[in-house]
Amino acid sequence: MNLERYYHVFNNILPKSFCDEVISYASGFNLDKGTTFLEAKNPNYKKINKIRRSNIRFFNDPWIINELRPLVEISNKESNWNFEYSTNEAVQFTEYKKNQFYGFHTDDSPIPFNEAPLIGLTRKLSMSVNLTDPSKYKGGSFVFKIPTGDGEYKEVIPDDFKEKGSVLVFPSSVIHTVKPIVKGKRNSLVMWTCGKPFK
Repeated sequence: MNLERYYHVFNNILPKSFCDEVISYASGFNLDKGTTFLEAKNPNYKKINKIRRSNIRFFNDPWIINELRPLVEISNKESNWNFEYSTNEAVQFTEYKKNQFYGFHTDDSPIPFNEAPLIGLTRKLSMSVNLTDPSKYKGGSFVFKIPTGDGEYKEVIPDDFKEKGSVLVFPSSVIHTVKPIVKGKRNSLVMWTCGKPFK
């Protein structure tokens, strides 16, 4: 997929009170081990710790989702992606502690979902929300792998995304990673917006 723009950043757009409320709300639940598609299909898949180490919980609460949806629409329009989409998955709350990370990957799949309510849909746009003040952790950078046009890729750290309350939106096909946390803890939200497969 050829793109003019690979991501859209909203610097410090969400209220810090919203970020704190999400973290406080999530603290009332047990978090699960973050998994990948391969492990979900095969519990005996042994390479998971080389791909992803994080703790997660999914939420469908309207007060969270309604805060995020308008930013998807703005990004889709202003970045000239103009993807058609119809709904989103549950929002993922993620906790990255020391030595936790998520290796380079994409969020999309060529195979549409086969379970309700997403039957026949694929991920179109991904969103990451930084909930934690950058003074509270070291490492944990969000990094894209962007094609250079000559068959190579360059690593790009999005400007202005590290601040608490900042939001990053990008096509789900774009390669990205979360680097290991060196110190402290970083919390984020992830939301995937879905629609019919690209033709």
